Amino acid sequence: MKINNSIQPCLNDATNFMRFKGIYFLVGFVARVDKHGQPYWELTLTDHKASVIAYCFDEQNFFSKLQPQQLVQLEVAKTSIGAKQFFRVVLAESAAKDSLIANYGHLKWVAM
Repeated sequence: MKINNSIQPCLNDATNFMRFKGIYFLVGFVARVDKHGQPYWELTLTDHKASVIAYCFDEQNFFSKLQPQQLVQLEVAKTSIGAKQFFRVVLAESAAKDSLIANYGHLKWVAM
């Protein structure tokens, strides 16, 4: 499944959306185990405004393609368990600069 292009919200506005897509910087991810012994991943995403934590409970589709310190294109949904709300990664893929230029060539790349 491929993620379609979309206009992305800044991460400081992410809590205003039930679901969003965009290209963000993957600072890193940490493998964790829940109280039932099931693995999940805690991803730290950032943009020019804020950082957020998103959780992935099914790595099969994309973790072999992702590396820390890279741009990723993803879709995230706000989910809740009881009263606790969090961001859940629905889809993710590497956003290699070559593929980004094809879709976003009109944007100016700035080193950070």
